[in-house]
Formats: sequence, C-alpha cells, structure tokens
Amino acid sequence: MFQWMTALGFSDYDDFLKASTDDIAWFWEEAEKALGISWYKRYSQTLNLDKGIKWPKWFSGGRLNAVCSAVEKWSRQPDTAGRTALIWESEDGKTERITYSSLHQKVARAAAGFKKQGISKGDVIAIYMPMIPQTVIAMLAAAKIGAVFSPVFSGYGAHAAAARLSAAGAKILVTADAFLRRGKKVCMKKEADKAADLAPTVQKVVVCRLHDGEQDWNHKRDIDWNELMKSDPLQMTEEMDSSDPLMLLYTSGTTGQPKGAVHTHAGFPLKAAFDAGFGMDVKQGDTFFWFTDMGWMMGPFLIFGG
Repeated sequence: MFQWMTALGFSDYDDFLKASTDDIAWFWEEAEKALGISWYKRYSQTLNLDKGIKWPKWFSGGRLNAVCSAVEKWSRQPDTAGRTALIWESEDGKTERITYSSLHQKVARAAAGFKKQGISKGDVIAIYMPMIPQTVIAMLAAAKIGAVFSPVFSGYGAHAAAARLSAAGAKILVTADAFLRRGKKVCMKKEADKAADLAPTVQKVVVCRLHDGEQDWNHKRDIDWNELMKSDPLQMTEEMDSSDPLMLLYTSGTTGQPKGAVHTHAGFPLKAAFDAGFGMDVKQGDTFFWFTDMGWMMGPFLIFGG
C-alpha cells in the first residue's frame, strides 16, 4: 500500500487517506488501473451517483467478465500459462497442481457442459461442494457463461442448503457423492438430494464421484461431473456489464433468515484483488492459502483475489 501511495505522489498516509475519501471515484479508478483489470470495453464513468449514494453505479458502460481477469489472461501469456494456478491437497495426502492453461481448458469444458444442460446468462448455479478443484472450476465456469454461482457451506444439512437454493432460485445444484472430514466419510449426496427435493427450482444435480460410494442415483435428475466435462471447450466468454451479478452469497442466517448479497463482475473481483495485492502484498508467484470453505466470503475471495 505504501509503495502504491508513493507512486501516486503521496508521502503522508493521512493525506492519502483523505484523498481517497474526498474523491472515491479517483481512488477506485487508480486501483482498477493498478490491478490491470481486463475490459472488453472500458467504462465511461467510474462512479455514477445519480440515484443517490445508496444506489451507486460503478464503472458505468464497462464490459468485462471476471473469468478473463482471473484465469484467461494468464493462460494466454507465455510466461504465466504454465504457472501453477491451483494447488489441492486431500485429507489423505493426495496432491494435484493445475496450471493456468489447464484450468482455462477445464473451465471451458465445464462451461460448455452447463450450456448443454440449458443454463444461460442470469441462471443460478448452486455450488454445494467440499474443497476440491472441481468446486473452483464450477464457479468459474458459471461466470464464463454469465450464470450466477451461489456457493453453499459444505457443512450445512439439507434444510439449511434448501433455504438458500430456494431463495436463489437455483436451476442446477453441483455437489459430490462424499468427502473426507477428519478421517470420516461424509455422505454429501444424501443431504444434497434432500435439499434438491425441497427446492422446486432445481432441475438437475451434477455429482462429482469422489469415493465411489453406494449413493442413490436419480436417473432423471442426476448428471455425472465426468459426463459434463466431456463437452468440447467453450471458446466464447460472455461479455457482462460491470453491474451484472457474478455471485449470490448468503449469510449464515444466525440472526434470522439467510440474506443473499449480490456481488458483481466488476465489484467483487476488483475488491478481492485490491485487498490481496495492496492490503496483504500478495505477488505473482506467491502461494495464497486461506483456511475456509467456498460457502463463506473468504473462499471466493481466495479465488478471485489470488
């Protein structure tokens, strides 16, 4: 933060802080430029407050997709395409490393698979998954086609998950047959099936088979993740407006009904990258780890900030 502050011509932090609050449009335009956000069409106005401060419109006229800045631009550059984008380690010691180039291809295949299942721009895909590479791929694939992903905490039971699926109007639920937690196998699909039964908008359930468990299979509703991934990679990435929704993230519901916060293609990734890059000094080549679940804010923050 200090290095960026001095690059902008400030030597005193209090002066910099005052400038950032006196002209928030200037501050976030400088932040966006410093972060190297990729635009299909650059915005015409950083901040529009015509409807009042309660209804700000950020980066008006801009066209982008969060996946382009998070994965695609790195996969196209020769010096970063082969770098590790994702490291996964299972509880029983298995490790997998995925490069930016490989992640891009996997996301493109999953995106094509979702489109084959009738998912289009604006539809909601619920992600009720353990912490596995497919979780990240599903999130990014949803964003690539302009769908909205809604991550659900993997530790929730059926009723808590169903409340979020119903509120979001989720069309597809992505889950796993089972996963390991503290040495024990958790049969996730049983809870996912109950949740899908309670959520009338859910049409399909995509299942990652991780442990070859003897899970009930609904042949009318269930789709094997591996079948979804057999699609040819989708080359086109949907151009989104700055204010188009990227993610619908629900609160814990501790103090009442869960409340869904809408995060946009410009807002969430930019703020996540800003906090990681300037607040935490995460640099290219660093390994960024956060002990969390994708159902909580810091999971998506890890992906888009990193």
